[in-house]
Amino acid sequence: MESSKWVFNFMTAIKIYKKILMHLFLVFYNPYILYFFYFKRDKSRLALGREQFKKLKKTLIYSYENIPFYKKWFDHNGLNPYKTSVLSDIEVLPVLTKDIIKENIEMFAPIKPVLGCKWVSTGGSTGTPFKYQMSLKNRQMSMAMLFKGWALGGYALGDTVVVLGGGSLVSDKEEWVSRFKNYYLNMHKFSTYGLDNDGFNDYFQKITKLNPLFLRGYASAIFLFAEYLQNNNLTPRFKLKAIFTTSEMLYSKQRVLIEKVFSCSVFDGYGLNDGAISAFECDKHNGYHIDSERALLEIVDEQGIRTVNKQGKILATTLVESCMPLIRYDSGDLGVCNDEYCTCGNEKLILKTLKGRITDFLKINGKFISSPVLTVLMGKTSAVNYQVEQIDKSKIIIKMVYKNKLSIQSDQELITTSLKSKVGEFELVFDVVDQIVVLNGEKYKFIVNHCMKDSIVKS
Repeated sequence: MESSKWVFNFMTAIKIYKKILMHLFLVFYNPYILYFFYFKRDKSRLALGREQFKKLKKTLIYSYENIPFYKKWFDHNGLNPYKTSVLSDIEVLPVLTKDIIKENIEMFAPIKPVLGCKWVSTGGSTGTPFKYQMSLKNRQMSMAMLFKGWALGGYALGDTVVVLGGGSLVSDKEEWVSRFKNYYLNMHKFSTYGLDNDGFNDYFQKITKLNPLFLRGYASAIFLFAEYLQNNNLTPRFKLKAIFTTSEMLYSKQRVLIEKVFSCSVFDGYGLNDGAISAFECDKHNGYHIDSERALLEIVDEQGIRTVNKQGKILATTLVESCMPLIRYDSGDLGVCNDEYCTCGNEKLILKTLKGRITDFLKINGKFISSPVLTVLMGKTSAVNYQVEQIDKSKIIIKMVYKNKLSIQSDQELITTSLKSKVGEFELVFDVVDQIVVLNGEKYKFIVNHCMKDSIVKS
């Protein structure tokens, strides 16, 4: 009895220590997190709208005066940023696509150098790799909004979080920096790149020892983990408060299985890092509460006019970005936004449904590769578009579109080395094509898996 009490007190002391450590770390590393968590009060929808419009007008004026592309873009389309009076004024601007940005990338650089800018690469959920710049403030607010979004599922700063899905695909010279940061954030990351059943068992043992309160990761990765535990009659000995899924569409059958295996609710999230958008489910699970602090989200029809209660393109306008502002940027995703109020009391606008990131995963030699992991790898190449097709258990075809074909060989070597180092030998075929056909009005799947389980595809 005394021994159990001693262990309980020791574990409680460890938890308190971790929380104190994280708070002290955040004072210097990212004070925005502390501000949003403890000091920023919830506001009415009207107040949020006013605050967002002020940031939008400031962004438009800044972009017009400092970014050569927008000076020309605004003048050509008849937008006077100084006379903007309502959000709908920006609808005179055409939708900004990745192709437009790439073709004019030199004109997106600020006239005066901005400190803290960082180039970021994404493989793109649409199969279109994209490189962009983020300011330090935008990066810090991104993490702050993430933690604030987790709070909707019961998260408190310092709680132990296990992440399934992280992990570098190629050598990372700053790996020690990530380990240092994750230690103070009390976050434990496990890569799902090339994971098989033996790997799932090893992770299960390690996660059990960590005794986390929350699990976060790619929707497919957590689903596969839950499926493994169920198929092997393994019951988690750690008690989770909630699970946070991200980066992929979460199908209803995936949600049901995950919640059954882990005996807790799944809180799905939507994030568009390049567009600074984030949105999270609350405990009502009635859609995604859209953060308005660092981006404006629009749902528009084919003419670029905002629409409500009807499916349309999701556009993003960054509101705190000084390095490379993006205005009416096409996310490549489709969704529906409504003007209802959630019964939870949060008055932020709701992204009711989401149609995008419709992706499968690969399974080669019994090892899994989730779609978000693959997009990071493809983002390292110079291809302007791509599609990955799994023909059978041991054959993959990767279609790639190029404007400049000088790096084809080095790209193929990078992909081959990365994939085969994780999953072993298999037949990998590269097909350089002029274009990848997409059905009108649809967002194509950049992974086409002919071996995919029917139970996962259907929701």
